[in-house]
Amino acid sequence: MKLFYTYHARERMNLRVISEAEIIEALENGKIEEQEEGKYEVEYKRVRIAFSYSKKAVVIITVIPSRAFSKELRKYVKKHKVSYRKAAKILKGVA
Repeated sequence: MKLFYTYHARERMNLRVISEAEIIEALENGKIEEQEEGKYEVEYKRVRIAFSYSKKAVVIITVIPSRAFSKELRKYVKKHKVSYRKAAKILKGVA
C-alpha cells in the first residue's frame, strides 16, 4: 500500500526529526485506534501519527511526538534552553 504525506505532516516530520522509517514502523507495529469516522491514530515508541486510509493509500495527516517523548522533550528544552528541533535531535541521538 502506498503512503502519502500531507504538506503539514512533512513539515511536522522535519520539525520533530521523525523519519519515514519511524512512520512505517509505527504503522506496522503500533496499536491503531479509530478517533472519528475515517480517521485513525497510532502511537508507537516516540511517535504518534494521525492518518486515514482507503483501498489505494494511507494518508498521513500529521505526526507528533508520543506523549512520553513529548514530556521528555519539554523537560530538556526547559532545562537546556534549546529549540524543540535541537532537543529532538539530541534525544534521538542524531545531533
